[in-house]
Amino acid sequence: MKSKLTIYVFLFFLAFTNSQVLTASVADTTQQEPYLLFGLEDCASYSYNQTNQDYSEFTAVSVENTECTILSVGTLGYLYREDPGVNMHSCTPGVNNTVAMCVSADESCTYMPSSTRAVKFDIEVSPGPNGTGAISTLTFYESAPPNFDWIDGPSGANNYPTKYALRVSLNGSVVYEESEISTTQDWSLEVFDFSNVDAFTVTQTSTFNFELVAYCLTGNGAMLSVWDLDEIMVKGACDNIAGGTITTSDELVICADDGNDDFIDVELSGNIGDNSAWVITDDLGNILALPPAPPFNFEGAGAGTCLIWHLSFTGPLEGAEVGSNAADLMGCFSLSNPIPVERLTGTDCTGCEVSGGILVGGPFEFCVEDGVADNIGPDEIVLNGNSGTNSQWVITDDQGNILGLPPSFDVVDFDGAGDGTCLVWHMSFDGNLEGAALGNNAADLQGCFSLSNPITVVRHNPVGGHLIGGPFEFCVGDGIPDFIGAGEIELFSTQGPNSQWVVTDNQGNILGLPSSFDVVDFDVSGPGDCHIYHLSYFDQLVGLEVGNNISSDISGCYDFSTTPIVVFRNQPEGGTLEGGPFEFCVGDGIPDNIGLDEIVLSGNSGASSQWVITDDQGNILGLPPSFDLVDFDGAGAGTCLVWHLSYDGTLEGAEVGNNAADLVGCFSLSNPIAVTRNQPMGGTLEGGPFEFCVGDGIPDNIGPDEIVLSGNSGASSQWVITDDQGNILGLPPSFDLVDFDGAGAGTCLVWHLSYDGTLEGAEVGNNAADLMGCFSLSNPIAVTRNQPMGGTLE
Repeated sequence: MKSKLTIYVFLFFLAFTNSQVLTASVADTTQQEPYLLFGLEDCASYSYNQTNQDYSEFTAVSVENTECTILSVGTLGYLYREDPGVNMHSCTPGVNNTVAMCVSADESCTYMPSSTRAVKFDIEVSPGPNGTGAISTLTFYESAPPNFDWIDGPSGANNYPTKYALRVSLNGSVVYEESEISTTQDWSLEVFDFSNVDAFTVTQTSTFNFELVAYCLTGNGAMLSVWDLDEIMVKGACDNIAGGTITTSDELVICADDGNDDFIDVELSGNIGDNSAWVITDDLGNILALPPAPPFNFEGAGAGTCLIWHLSFTGPLEGAEVGSNAADLMGCFSLSNPIPVERLTGTDCTGCEVSGGILVGGPFEFCVEDGVADNIGPDEIVLNGNSGTNSQWVITDDQGNILGLPPSFDVVDFDGAGDGTCLVWHMSFDGNLEGAALGNNAADLQGCFSLSNPITVVRHNPVGGHLIGGPFEFCVGDGIPDFIGAGEIELFSTQGPNSQWVVTDNQGNILGLPSSFDVVDFDVSGPGDCHIYHLSYFDQLVGLEVGNNISSDISGCYDFSTTPIVVFRNQPEGGTLEGGPFEFCVGDGIPDNIGLDEIVLSGNSGASSQWVITDDQGNILGLPPSFDLVDFDGAGAGTCLVWHLSYDGTLEGAEVGNNAADLVGCFSLSNPIAVTRNQPMGGTLEGGPFEFCVGDGIPDNIGPDEIVLSGNSGASSQWVITDDQGNILGLPPSFDLVDFDGAGAGTCLVWHLSYDGTLEGAEVGNNAADLMGCFSLSNPIAVTRNQPMGGTLE
């Protein structure tokens, strides 16, 4: 069974008469008790190469004795933990300047068998020559320090575990289990004696699975919770060695400074071995004395707790000296079970008649570190039944460490105390009182005193933490989801049992309460800036609802992350254009501009703006600063579109020659305004000139194939016959329908006319120079009309 008393650390040696020192030469390893030692000296823990997830360096040193049990590490060959990618390890300074391992602890104060947090090792036991094999002892050092210290890494406050458990299984069945074992805040030797547990003796090769797990955090609010282990040793039994079992009926709590002898006698049974010795150690296993035989007189030894052991050994034994530690004994030996002796002195022996009383009130719960004073009201705790000459109020943490000695509990402001649990006590005392000072532990008080029951004060200090990431910028409203990746925001240094992600606008109004920031699709949120916070809180919050403001509408014990992550939601609007459509007759050398007031833009938004001219296929023809600066006269015939473009950030592809469909960036185009560019071409006439003898009654027509028209363009077409001064003589549907015989002598011109839209002045008798509209005349073909006159004879 386990022996461990760590209330006191003794700085003395027991002075026994006739005490002796057992001397021995260097032990012959073939004669000593076999063991496996996980020294942990090769600990390596770095995140960059994932050695913090690799336990393969934790192999064991084996010392064998062929006459005894044969021990070996199981299939893996090293100490391990389940799911090492989550349950990693670190390295820390160990016992006597060695290297130790530190691991994480379970938060729950309920022991959970087969916890994934457990440190595990499998020990294979093979029988010795006599057909049996056994594990006699497990020893190791443990520490749950207030501050962790990692080799080649950080150090800081530790939310240390207060308990640990040991579980041993054989073939799936539990053969030993002990929980609720208190951890210590400095290195402590832990000894588990299995010599009287039959299940640890086997007749065939068997594998024992050991599990060590720390749990039940102290609750000081620190971010990390680690437990340190070092020098894990499993000893095998020698068939011809047994320390035996010692018992006593004497009182084991003695008064060691009253001048009266304090003998404790013990009875020994079941011991086996060529040699025998008695050993007295302190609760850490340090050898204080090696007396010859019981009874043992503890009078004058001072206050503290020590352990009585019986030692059986064969052959040489090394390390059996006052000042050495029993864990360092070398040889073929076995220790009995220990008997603890508690030695009291002073008033602990004589007693005193005081009572700390009974406190009624509480428990109390405060939200601290918010700048609001947190005091217990003077009537909220009532003291009854106290007695004693002197009185003192005492404030401790939940481990009994003294935090304050106020004149009254109601003057204590708990706001600045940080997260954790403290206890309010009333103390009565007579005479001198030692140890009542800040930093000391109430367990170390000396004198005639009595403490009341404690009143619990729970101090909640939620910390929203610190966010790293962003800022982020999205082009929203385009139907493409806009998410922040799961790894793009990192959260550090949070504290509190409850957690919530909060998305607000830039005024702190709550827009969403997502389970995680990476599930929010910002595309549907519309334009604007929003902020992402992490919220830590205790119990229920009032007002944590969409639409409320985080600065004014929330009440409770909570804290937001220090600075929010900003998300810029860009949604530019190209706007709406009103005006047009427009139609110009181009190519005539007359500027064709749209008036500044002829197009009106409304509803646009965005950081940047640009006017865009494209053809009717979207190909960019121009990027003017304003539409009214564009002269369409030189653009040739066709249709172009005038757009307004709004954008945020960088815009790619906005170049003449590119297509607007290939623009890349966060942008929006307005509706287009159409501009029709008309440029009719009268064409080219080939044929003629023609010459007719008119007035003879014979029709004079140009044949349909005698004039060829080419290169003409325009919505409408007309043939025109003028005289040589441009006066319009006819507007025939075709030149070949004109009979020049009746026209009389002279010269006329045949033209082809193309035009778009309305044409004014195209009437017989008008001059072609007075035509109005968007038109073009071809080259003329001359027709000479000859009409000789014989004259009149008188």
